[in-house]
Amino acid sequence: MYFDNTYHAEDVRALYVKFTHTYKPTKEFGEKTVKSGEKVFLFRVDTRVGDWRHDYWYMSGWISRWKFETKTNFYCDLKESDHKGEVVLSITNGPAFKVAPPVSSSCKTALYGR
Repeated sequence: MYFDNTYHAEDVRALYVKFTHTYKPTKEFGEKTVKSGEKVFLFRVDTRVGDWRHDYWYMSGWISRWKFETKTNFYCDLKESDHKGEVVLSITNGPAFKVAPPVSSSCKTALYGR
């Protein structure tokens, strides 16, 4: 899984990403700066055949003086067909947090400032 900051003109500071799978331990990537134009590896995720499960996401960080975050436990499932590909996370216009699996449909949720 990667975070792609090539669409954003500013660095993302203190980026924190949490991925929770119903039947697996939570994976976290935390408190790193991702420069504008960079694409960084976060962590590896697993998809399972016949696994009755759900995938939940959370992201927070800073862009300039704006502290942002998603809602807690944003729901976006990865499918078995995504197993061999690259899942890409990004910040899009809106602003929104986007999860883009290689095969299954992408998902977006709003980013909120605090």
